[in-house]
Amino acid sequence: MTDHRNPFTSEEQPSMADLLYMIEKDMSLDPARQNNVACSVRRLCHFLNIDVGAAPAHPGYYRKKLSDLSPQRLGVSKTRLGNIKADVRWAFNQYIKADGQNTYLTPLSEDWRALSASLGGGRLAWTLSRFMRYCSAQGIKPGDVSDEVSSSFLQALTEETFVDNPKDLHRRSCKAWNKAVDTVPDWPQVRLTRPSYRTTYTLPWPAFPDTLRADIDRWKDRLRGVDLLAEHGLDRPLAERTIETRDFQLRQLASALVHQGMGPHEITSLGVMTELSNTRLALKFFLDRSDNKPTVQIAQLAHLLRSIAKYHLEASSEVIAEYSRLVNRLTPERHGMTDKNRDKLRQFEDPQNVHALLEYPSTAVRRLDGEKQKTRSQAVQCQIALAVEMLLMMPIRMGNLVSLNIETHLHRSRGKGDEVHLVIPGEEVKNKEPLEFRFPVETLSLLDLYLKEYRPLLLDQPSSWLFPGRGGAHKVRSVLSNQISRHIQKATGLNVNPHLFRHLAAKLYLDENPGGYEVVRRLLAHRSMQTTINAYAGLETKSAAAHFDQTILDIRDALRNQVKEIEDA
Repeated sequence: MTDHRNPFTSEEQPSMADLLYMIEKDMSLDPARQNNVACSVRRLCHFLNIDVGAAPAHPGYYRKKLSDLSPQRLGVSKTRLGNIKADVRWAFNQYIKADGQNTYLTPLSEDWRALSASLGGGRLAWTLSRFMRYCSAQGIKPGDVSDEVSSSFLQALTEETFVDNPKDLHRRSCKAWNKAVDTVPDWPQVRLTRPSYRTTYTLPWPAFPDTLRADIDRWKDRLRGVDLLAEHGLDRPLAERTIETRDFQLRQLASALVHQGMGPHEITSLGVMTELSNTRLALKFFLDRSDNKPTVQIAQLAHLLRSIAKYHLEASSEVIAEYSRLVNRLTPERHGMTDKNRDKLRQFEDPQNVHALLEYPSTAVRRLDGEKQKTRSQAVQCQIALAVEMLLMMPIRMGNLVSLNIETHLHRSRGKGDEVHLVIPGEEVKNKEPLEFRFPVETLSLLDLYLKEYRPLLLDQPSSWLFPGRGGAHKVRSVLSNQISRHIQKATGLNVNPHLFRHLAAKLYLDENPGGYEVVRRLLAHRSMQTTINAYAGLETKSAAAHFDQTILDIRDALRNQVKEIEDA
């Protein structure tokens, strides 16, 4: 029966069991090769925990599943996992494809081989290799390449391969082709349309009148606290990053009005945007995108417009009351941590995964030992190891981590014991609560190693940032975040983003100390105990039950001993 929820399942689509049957009945196949391929198919299904009889033999079904597989977590080498994937891919092409051709292992035809040679190897040749092999297999000559060929290449990538992101490879192939058109002599002079797969509704600010921008600039000056004597000035100016976020949210709202039928020239001021009829029009755009369900984003946008109406435009109490009702109706019910973060934390129900993450910094540094010639690549590895170690021992927000300054945030005693404290003043913290942590001995040892031997390799000019970037600035937040996630995933197979460390810190402590919310509150610098309880209540239910069970067992054992003593007497 066709499963309509699965686009790869139909009455005509062979299953993995069918694929195994075809492999085992192929008498033309070398017996050793036959056994290896069949074993790889079974092994892959085992790794993915799927039934060979129910799983479709279609590459597209496995793309996302395969991208989540980690050799470290499966207990196999990267090479072994790669061989299993290659065997299964070969089997799909050999037995499932109608034409029986493996279009991505097909040798280049003579004309494509000559064209490839003109690239001289390197990144350009590597990026275009799959596209050239596809064209060779399809009998498409270099001079016949067109946008139609490019589109069929994307379709083949999507339907016939294990490529993690077919659209990204397609886009990069088009870009590389056009670069070859511009730089390689005798390359076919046909440019390919470079696709953009980003769906964005937000218009640039120049699309709107200058009067709107001027009004927004005045409002942003208030957020920055430019006029300290302003009647409705903020007690504490907002961080520039927060102000930029508010600016983007306003651009989203103005763009939503355009998509709802208003001309950009009509949106001349914040007053126009905060007219209740226009506010409802803009917010309806976002509700339509969310299937008419309240979301955090929509509630934040409504709250932003209410704040502007109240403080910047000094709207009437009736208008503000209506805005408040809108905010309440558009705010989704939410208690504590998001489901997405709870799902990620479930990785750490497995003690082996906890061990893998806690040991990552020391393991990464040990791999660097013994290298006589230190390289920039190794320096980055040490930098990431230090960042992870600090997030484990001092779960601060990523914005604070990336902007740590050796001279202002690291306080070294230089006395007996040589202690180092991380001190972040309240004005630099999101909720204005000051932070202070002492470096444990192991963390301090890694810090000193990084500062002495590896950090100098990352400097292009003098800098006091702990994590230096280019041009004397600190490292870009998104770059460090992505590197942390990528290095951890590669080394351990775990899916971890930097903010998850704060949740993980709470989970690990509460697992050992059920109900210990005050320590978690202090560690994460929450102002309110209720914030901590809302976020982490129930997180330690499993460990609390284990503590309870052990208590009952201890009581039972004690009573048994008492009864036995009475009987013996």
